[in-house]
Amino acid sequence: MISVESGMASESTHVIAGRVAGSLHASGHSALRKVKVSATARTITLQGNVPSYYLKQLAQTVAKRVDGVATVVNDTVVLPSSTNKLTA
Repeated sequence: MISVESGMASESTHVIAGRVAGSLHASGHSALRKVKVSATARTITLQGNVPSYYLKQLAQTVAKRVDGVATVVNDTVVLPSSTNKLTA
């Protein structure tokens, strides 16, 4: 899921957010496909639940490597798999 804040949105912001989302999808980790990507200027915000701190860090690392990203705000929440099953 990609969203771009209005006002500061430009075509390049949409492109950067799309690249980040695409990189998360291409990571090979299904949990990262569910991470919401928001963009304001060159700042990317990641939101959603991931099952481990490793995947939280991986999402941030993947986003930082995308051309055009200046800052990553990682608001993902770690919910281990057993917790996800209880709340699903």
